[in-house]
Amino acid sequence: MATLPNQELHPKSVAEELADIDAALDRDDDRLHERVQYEMARLLGMGVLDEKGELIDSQLPPDMQEGSECDLG
Repeated sequence: MATLPNQELHPKSVAEELADIDAALDRDDDRLHERVQYEMARLLGMGVLDEKGELIDSQLPPDMQEGSECDLG
C-alpha cells in the first residue's frame, strides 16, 4: 500500500492532534504578543501613543482636514 509523503504509519490520536494544535496556537500567541509590544513601543517613541496606549492627538493636520484647499500638486 502506497503512503503519502507526510502520512504516518501510526496516525496520531485526537488528543495528540489537539496538543499539537494547542502548541502551535501558543507559539502564534507569543509571536503576536511580541509584535504588539514592539509596535506599541515604536508608536510611543514616535509620540503617537501615550503610556496607556491612547492616541496623543487625534486631530488631522490642517492640510488633511475636510475642506482643505491643499491639492498636493
